[in-house]
Amino acid sequence: MKNALAWTGHYPVEKAHLGVPTTDEDLNWGLRGFQRDYGLKTDGFSRPGGATEARINQIIKPMIQLAAEDERVSQNQAQHGAASLKFFRQERKEENIYGGSGGSGNDPEIIDEREEQPDHGSEFKGEDKRAASVSSDKMPSLTDNRERRDAIVNNTPATFPIAENPDADGDKPWFEWPAMSEVGEYQDLIEKEAEEAGVDPDLVKAIVYMETTHGYYDRIKDAVSEPGSLRPMNVNVEYWEGMGVSREQLKNPELNIRTGIKIVKGISERLKHGDIRKIATLYNNLAVEKVTDYGARVERLYRERPWENE
Repeated sequence: MKNALAWTGHYPVEKAHLGVPTTDEDLNWGLRGFQRDYGLKTDGFSRPGGATEARINQIIKPMIQLAAEDERVSQNQAQHGAASLKFFRQERKEENIYGGSGGSGNDPEIIDEREEQPDHGSEFKGEDKRAASVSSDKMPSLTDNRERRDAIVNNTPATFPIAENPDADGDKPWFEWPAMSEVGEYQDLIEKEAEEAGVDPDLVKAIVYMETTHGYYDRIKDAVSEPGSLRPMNVNVEYWEGMGVSREQLKNPELNIRTGIKIVKGISERLKHGDIRKIATLYNNLAVEKVTDYGARVERLYRERPWENE
């Protein structure tokens, strides 16, 4: 199940390849996020032979086929993708029913009211120094993802507590296809929009690289439902509807990048210690309480700048 949801963009690929056949919080969130994005009953369960399992199979099979046929993807990656289906089948036999709550990415149904953990610092502090901080001890400290989203949308003062996580893994996962990067295609646009917003353009490039090299889940034309998020910045249409942009508008790369940058800036302005790892982590999921593998990977991409090789 984890590997299958990684193909659809609803489970961290960095964790999926580990092959641990037990449920975790990301799997619980991922199931509900997938169900919501594809118009299914959002109950957090996937029953053998049920609607959720059937839709997952319907979505990932053409993805794996596309990956195998794409000359830009290595044979090894395609074989690993085929193995995902086999592992998915094995998990179904072992677990029978998958359950959980929450959702993937910026899921409006997640309620996260956990306390802030001590900040142990970060090995790399890639602060976005051009974004003016509005953080203050007098401002409300928000942990609920919906309240955080509303603070960004309405531009209201707040702080977003998030702890460092020394275990967050920034290594390149197997499921990262550099040939799919859209940074080079939109580099001029990213730099223009980032400069106008006062955001570090390399931070935006790192996020775009991350979002465009980890799957085909918003490009499958024969999917029954339209994807919940749109590239190049994978802005979740429903979750960020308060930003005043429609699905059709987010299909425009310029508006998509502009909206993503507004989200990045809104997050960075509300962090007391806004290093790259934390900004990227919250861009991926406003509900989390500490830095994730996603944030660690974006920070490493920020340093290594792989898009310069495109």
